[in-house]
Amino acid sequence: MNRPRSTTSGAAALLVALLGLSSVGTAQEPPASAPVGAVAVAAPPSPRDTADLGAFVDGFMASYLESRHLAGAVVAVVGDGELLLARGFGFADAEQRLPVNPERTLFRIGSISKTFVWTSVMQQVEAGKLDLAADVNGYFPDFQVPATYEAPITLTHLMTHTAGLDDHVVGLFAHDAASLRPLAEILRDEMPRRVRPPGQISSYSNHGSAMAMVAVQTVSGENWNDYLERHILEPLDLERTTFEQPLPATIDAELSKGYRYLNGEFKEQPFEFVPLAPIGAASSTATDMARMMITHLDLGALGAVRVFEEATARTMQSDLFRHADGVLAMQHGFYEMSRNGVRIIGHGGDTLWFHSVMALFPEQRLGVFVSLNTAGGDPSELLKAFVDRYFPKQTAPLVKADVDPSRFAGSYRPTRYAHRDFTKVAALVSTLELVAEDGALVSKVGEGTRWFPIGPSLFRAEHEERTLAFGEDASGRVRYAFVGELPVIAFEAVPATESSRLAIAVFGVAVAFFVLSFLAWPVGALLRRWYGVRLDPSQRIGWFARAVLWTTAGCALAGIAALAVSLSDPNSIVFGLTPQIRLHALLTLIASALGAAALALAVGMWRSRRGRWLSRVCYSAVVLGALGYVWQSWIWNLLWWPF
Repeated sequence: MNRPRSTTSGAAALLVALLGLSSVGTAQEPPASAPVGAVAVAAPPSPRDTADLGAFVDGFMASYLESRHLAGAVVAVVGDGELLLARGFGFADAEQRLPVNPERTLFRIGSISKTFVWTSVMQQVEAGKLDLAADVNGYFPDFQVPATYEAPITLTHLMTHTAGLDDHVVGLFAHDAASLRPLAEILRDEMPRRVRPPGQISSYSNHGSAMAMVAVQTVSGENWNDYLERHILEPLDLERTTFEQPLPATIDAELSKGYRYLNGEFKEQPFEFVPLAPIGAASSTATDMARMMITHLDLGALGAVRVFEEATARTMQSDLFRHADGVLAMQHGFYEMSRNGVRIIGHGGDTLWFHSVMALFPEQRLGVFVSLNTAGGDPSELLKAFVDRYFPKQTAPLVKADVDPSRFAGSYRPTRYAHRDFTKVAALVSTLELVAEDGALVSKVGEGTRWFPIGPSLFRAEHEERTLAFGEDASGRVRYAFVGELPVIAFEAVPATESSRLAIAVFGVAVAFFVLSFLAWPVGALLRRWYGVRLDPSQRIGWFARAVLWTTAGCALAGIAALAVSLSDPNSIVFGLTPQIRLHALLTLIASALGAAALALAVGMWRSRRGRWLSRVCYSAVVLGALGYVWQSWIWNLLWWPF
């Protein structure tokens, strides 16, 4: 399955863990058609020159594996119905020093598995058994999608990730085969809520893609795995591609290990079980994936074998949804990766340890597949270098439009986040901040990209072809930002009450008050005892009120500590709820209840004027901090029953 690549520490790691498996793994720059005024360059080499191609790939990957500390990788390139290159790099088993073999070593391909799902869907559309425009509930005998909105969800919406489904990442992976259940049962129990009307905004959904495979299963009368075997894997002779977990004994020994690079060593990681198997569990070799690419590039055929008709293949590769002009499009299951004016479609795939990309160049009949077996790698780097070498870009002059950028300034966050569970906090660390400066929008990330208006709602990066578009709501307010190279996700304007700055400030003040109050009373008591100081009981806040607030602070701080321990391994949440997460939720509930009691006691104190004025002020300040903590915990779904 896909997830955004990032570093493995700090806030970025939290985003990786909680956003789960995103579709943004292989984002490319948007297309740039033959720019006027571009400077002519020497003719580039041909990717069909296998000597040049081999030297280029070998050189790039040798350097890349070393610089990124990757244990192993595999690359396949196809063209004109032939395998141009298949290479293995590094080790499939670092400890045993077993090299990667492109014909025999299997890699986990994550969400590239979905291309098998969408191929299956198009086969059944061709057979007249599935209708892309029909309500998908007609294909689900064991569960139903809630009728939250008047418009139903269709297969078109599932294909383009515009169904408006909430994100759900808890339990997206599993530690063992015991967690694997029938697909319909998982979807019945984990049915994501509908958070927006369908057909408007793309927000990548693993569960939505799994629903499409259930539809195939229903109309074909075959179990999804049997269907894939009979209608895709066997006809195309993909003998070393499987969705089984664990792998069949005949090929299990040739599955590459997954790794993390820690303290100068490659640390082997356990096999990743994927409960929603059709959308992320596939294991395959470079040469098998080459055959899959040739099939789609040759419009459904591999030699004499045909998995669907040419017209169906052309439909599958045609654009189906686009957020705005200047933004890459979604096809019928593929998404656009175009770069340097060359149309590219395909899919990325990520598990926790494996990272892959499959890119098709339909007009050139070229295909590139790359897979890495170590966390932190980015296969799209080779794809970008491939495109830049064989299809060099020619950047058109920047022609600025007379548009005031201040209208578009603000904070935006990805639409893909969990609206209804505690993983919503991931949205705190994924905000896109745009400020208007000197006629441009400046994104406050890294060195900051400057975006200049080139149309009424379209901006272009100062020195690149990258674009940024905006969308309005029904009232004409700017509501969405669309990053040109990210077709499967949008960014939405952040409400003032959910601002990351506000949340950090409120939580920060509350924690500071909790620490001070938790330490002040016991430390004060010890100091008074040490120096023999006695306070007038009539001037003191009652012991019960002090105990309630002290316990509130203690529970809140202990809950925060439990959350911090859980997030020390940010990937843990995708395997399910950890004991620390449950403890955090329980302690937050207790702290909230005690905070309400402390508020009532504070009101009583001011009415009775019990305690010194300064003591009442300090007590009330901590209570206000607790109320802020409860308020933000409610907003970020941190108040929930964990059992």
